[in-house]
Amino acid sequence: MDLFAGNKMYINLFILCISLTHINTTIELQGIFWEVRPFIFKTADGYIDGIIPMIFKQGEYYCRNETLLNFTALLPSRKQYLDLLTSKTKYGTNELEKVSQNKAVWFPDDANLINKSHEISRGLRSFQLFKSDGIAVIVRRDMISLPYKLSRGILGCRQILILILMLSVIFGFSIWAAEARSNNLFSNNFIKGTITGMWWSVVSMTTVGYGDIVPKTIIGRIVASIWMLFSVILGCLITATLTEAITSLKYLDIYKKEVSVVQSSFEYHTAKNVHGAIAVPAESYENALDLVRSKKVFAALMNADVTAWYQVEIEDDSNPVPLRVVKILPATLYINCLISMNLSQSAKNAFNCMNKYVDEVYTRSVDQFRKYCHTDNIHIDSIFDMFAKNNLYQILLGTIFVCICFGLGFDIWNIKQQKSKNKEILKSLKNQKKLLESGSF
Repeated sequence: MDLFAGNKMYINLFILCISLTHINTTIELQGIFWEVRPFIFKTADGYIDGIIPMIFKQGEYYCRNETLLNFTALLPSRKQYLDLLTSKTKYGTNELEKVSQNKAVWFPDDANLINKSHEISRGLRSFQLFKSDGIAVIVRRDMISLPYKLSRGILGCRQILILILMLSVIFGFSIWAAEARSNNLFSNNFIKGTITGMWWSVVSMTTVGYGDIVPKTIIGRIVASIWMLFSVILGCLITATLTEAITSLKYLDIYKKEVSVVQSSFEYHTAKNVHGAIAVPAESYENALDLVRSKKVFAALMNADVTAWYQVEIEDDSNPVPLRVVKILPATLYINCLISMNLSQSAKNAFNCMNKYVDEVYTRSVDQFRKYCHTDNIHIDSIFDMFAKNNLYQILLGTIFVCICFGLGFDIWNIKQQKSKNKEILKSLKNQKKLLESGSF
């Protein structure tokens, strides 16, 4: 009897092991995904890596010992992912040939679609995995170059420069009116005297102070003192405006400007509804960057985590139109997966277990793959690039070359003229000598 009871116990344990194995086998989820670093990507040796695979691996480690997720269907792009998700393709056919409905997991899902009828038709619901906290603003490199910023600064000083010109005329006339009768440095003629006064006002404003024109009367010196105080203020305003133009990025604000953003994404929603930009939909991140390079939009917006992983390619200076990341805007961008509403109880238990280990499963996975974007606020070209790629420096160099050619040509012309005069003088001297020798005088 005891022997039979012992055998029965072993038989029950054997049956329990078989049932547990059966449960573990049926829990395997089937992933339909598209590649985007750092969320999920293939390494050089074909290994599937990234934040999402790491989340499920951590889930397997803390919540079960068997495989939780198989990467079943890899799609070439986000567009094909969304097209397949919203299509009427049935599970078990075409791209979904190896996927069953109650085991399907779609990721990474970054779409912010108003109409989510496709999720209902496929029996899916959204499950948040993690979120990104910023959007990277990407512009053409020439928009943060020193010559471009300097030209913007000079343009920004236009009102100050017009004010300086008007005040120069007023104070130039005032100093002439005060000095004309007592100071012989100023002409009594209105036009000549006012021009001399304007010359004095410009020289005084720039603190050069040649000393060639000096007020001598008391009224003239009072006028000069007032103008000098105004000049200091105006000079400070110009310096502050140029400094702000070179160091600031306010002109790169995307408010009411056209920006390319991946369509139907949380970035698109944030750009349009939070930051007030005119969002131009793009099929992919590559397409968004191409729109910037072709100058069809002001800037491109990308998930900051994605941008950090692609920053080397984005800022490749060998590209005919290099780009730069200039700022990170605050945003909340959700990265989800779509799971079946008919998950098995064991799969639900696994997800619930993963939620209990938030730090170990989710936070640790995100931290392991998170990089930070490096932003630039000014670009200074090398000497070669400065002349090879910048039109302003090419024009200046061309102007210098023309001036040198003109100067050399003028010198050559002067030398020829001088030689011609010397020949005439020599000829005249010879003629005079002949006349002297012949005794004609």
